[in-house]
Amino acid sequence: MQLMGRLRAAGLAIVFLAAALLSGCDHLPANDCKDHDGRADWQALLMRQDFDALEQQLDGLQQRYEQGGITDLQLRSAWQGFDDLPPQAGGALDAWVARRPASYFARLARGYHHRSQAAAMRDGQWARVKQELRLAGEDAQASLPLRRTPVLSLDLLLDVAGRACDRKALDEYQALAKAYAPGSARLLAPRSQAFPGHCAHVRAQAASGPG
Repeated sequence: MQLMGRLRAAGLAIVFLAAALLSGCDHLPANDCKDHDGRADWQALLMRQDFDALEQQLDGLQQRYEQGGITDLQLRSAWQGFDDLPPQAGGALDAWVARRPASYFARLARGYHHRSQAAAMRDGQWARVKQELRLAGEDAQASLPLRRTPVLSLDLLLDVAGRACDRKALDEYQALAKAYAPGSARLLAPRSQAFPGHCAHVRAQAASGPG
């Protein structure tokens, strides 16, 4: 039983490593993923709960994207800093959302953190993974109406649905992506379609018990 548990955990780790690579920049041309925003240390600002300075920087980056100064892929590359937050950042993110519930950036950043928490679970605890993915999806959904061009919200929704192998949600979010961001087809491609065997592994994890 211990051996089977280790094998399931190793399999889940491989699934999320591959999904992380596919949602990142490793499979894209270097120029599409170059970080052009010149940002300060967002993590330090977050942990100090200096939300004014943090939102000012994020808004500047978002405006550059909306004005055509950077691509959607470069925007996502810049935001990957929120995928690397330590677990204890959850408290600061909750405080940010509580203080500014209508902030696009607060909701999106917390959604990124929930996704990274799901990806960090290596022990086969599928129920906990699903919970973190659900929370990531809820924050991404909440952020959608808060910005004129919420491409990163759509990207996060598609990624979460792909990791959970939720075909119904993938179809729904793909339709939303076409409506919100018809010019971002490459960024907003469904993730699970790019990783053969992912859905089979997810089904096996779900069938193995609550975890």
